[in-house]
Amino acid sequence: RSLSSPARPLAHLCAVLNSQGLDDDVLAFLPQPTIACILLFPSKERGSFKSVAGLPQPAPEAAPFFLKQGARLQDACGTIAMIHALANNMDKLHLSSGPLVDYVTANKGASAEERGLALARNQVIAGFHTSYSAQGQTAVAEIGQTNHHFICFTEVNGKVIEFDGCKDAPVIHQVVSNKGFLKDTAAIIKDVYFSNPDVFDFSLISLGPSQEG
Repeated sequence: RSLSSPARPLAHLCAVLNSQGLDDDVLAFLPQPTIACILLFPSKERGSFKSVAGLPQPAPEAAPFFLKQGARLQDACGTIAMIHALANNMDKLHLSSGPLVDYVTANKGASAEERGLALARNQVIAGFHTSYSAQGQTAVAEIGQTNHHFICFTEVNGKVIEFDGCKDAPVIHQVVSNKGFLKDTAAIIKDVYFSNPDVFDFSLISLGPSQEG
């Protein structure tokens, strides 16, 4: 299984690398600064993970871009995780045009549910999703196919935020510490998702500076 599959079209924007662990000596090999982390975990074990309320949600005008997965998108969690990563980092990635920018711009004032419905109707993004997921039965692990689920962690307004399209809202975990976003995210994942020693079927990719050119 290639966890990097949802991000294959992004090589010109950022480096997409599989991380072999969350210890500091492993994280040190990842290109910096890390833009986002995408975690793949067994969705059937969701009930065994630690529950986190997070910090209070910001005012709507300062809220990050978040969309709900919904029934029509149950097989698109990898695409949704990547959209969360990119939509909340368009300035850092110098994204000013294209299908994603059009989708985000058109749905800025929409609710999370409305954004999910708009994504389900978006034929251009659906085409990218279908093209890359069709390259192999195990190329993209989706919640409806393999009982695994993708979520995204990224920094927005100086805070580490978790984006899970199956939740009602993003989880604002903490203010980014002096250790930096990547190490803070690794610590959160260890605390929340690695808290059950009997569950070990996880993978992580990080998005960092482009290695092209």
